[in-house]
Amino acid sequence: MKTLNNKLSTATFLLLALFGMAAIYRGPLTADEPIRQAATHAAKSSADTVLKDAHLIEPEELAKKISGPKEGVPVIFFVGYAVLYRGAHIPGAQNAGPASTKEGIDQLKSLAYPLPLDREIVIYCGCCPFDKCPNILPAYHALEAMGFKRLEILDLPQSFAHDWVEKSLPVIRGHG
Repeated sequence: MKTLNNKLSTATFLLLALFGMAAIYRGPLTADEPIRQAATHAAKSSADTVLKDAHLIEPEELAKKISGPKEGVPVIFFVGYAVLYRGAHIPGAQNAGPASTKEGIDQLKSLAYPLPLDREIVIYCGCCPFDKCPNILPAYHALEAMGFKRLEILDLPQSFAHDWVEKSLPVIRGHG
């Protein structure tokens, strides 16, 4: 367990350092900057509305589904940052990339396009507390706009590490 804690601590440190550097450096705006700003604003201003309207799935419920019969397993999209996906992700989850970027939304749409509109889809990020996540709401709204009716958000009130990994739910490490 100590090794796992050290790895999590190292990953947490690197992630915080990355976000810290991003917060300090404010260079020229990139093409994605308006999308990122809009996604962050949307996450802060409408998280409560989405939580009321969206179906949340609890981690233990999703863990049972992915361990059960194949026909009961939903499509799972990770809509966060690649470094987190490589660190640990849910078995079977597809990495769509951060939905707070145009590339992430485009990748999510590309992955979802061939699916039937009545297919159960679970999205998750887990980079931070849900109400601060820049990725969940843009992903949810993009899939909703495509016509998907069975959308669920994995309920990770604090983070993927805290609400999934630390509960010893199934993970895959290092791919992606």
